[in-house]
Amino acid sequence: MGGELGPALALLALGPVAVAALVVTRYPETAGHELEDLNPEDTAAVAPTPGESPIGDAATGDDTPR
Repeated sequence: MGGELGPALALLALGPVAVAALVVTRYPETAGHELEDLNPEDTAAVAPTPGESPIGDAATGDDTPR
C-alpha cells in the first residue's frame, strides 16, 4: 500500500480540537445561575396555583404531580 497513517490521524485529530474550541468560545457560562433565570417561561408553566400543593393532595394521598 505504501501509505502512512500519521497524516490521516493528524487530520482526524483536528475535528475534536475544533469542536472543543467552539464549545469554549461560543457556549455561555451558566454556572452560578438559577434555572429560572435561564428560562423564565418554564417557571410560569409549572408553578402551582396559590394554595395548591405542587406534589398532590395530602388529604387523599394522591401523589400525582400537577
